[in-house]
Amino acid sequence: MALQPDSARRMKHQFITTITTLLMVGATVLGVTLTIMDGRFEQVDARFERVEGRIDRLEDGMERLETRMDDQFREMNDQFRDMHDQFRAMATAIGRLEGLIQGMYGPTPTEAQRSDKTDDHPTRRAPA
Repeated sequence: MALQPDSARRMKHQFITTITTLLMVGATVLGVTLTIMDGRFEQVDARFERVEGRIDRLEDGMERLETRMDDQFREMNDQFRDMHDQFRAMATAIGRLEGLIQGMYGPTPTEAQRSDKTDDHPTRRAPA
C-alpha cells in the first residue's frame, strides 16, 4: 500500500507539530527552571548581603571595643602615674614631718640605746 500524498503531508505536518510541541515544552521547562534558579540565586545573594552586613556591624563593634579598651588602658596608666606621684608626695611630706619632729625633740634613740636606759626585764635587774 502506497502512501497517499495527502497522507504523507499530514504525517509530515504531525511530525513537525509534535517536534515543535516537544521543543516548546522543553524550552518552557528550561525557562521555568532557569527562572527558579535565578530566584534562588537572588535569595542566596540577599542572604550573603545580610550576613556581610552583620559581619560589618560586628567588625565595627570590635573596633569600638578596641578603642574603648585602649582609652581605659590610657586612663589606668594616667591614674597609676597620679597615684605614684601622690605616694611620692606623701613620702616627702612624711620625711618633712620626721625632720620637724627630730628638730623639735631631737633624734629618736635606736633600739640599743633605749634598752640601755630602761631595763625592764626582771632577770636583768640587780638584786635589791
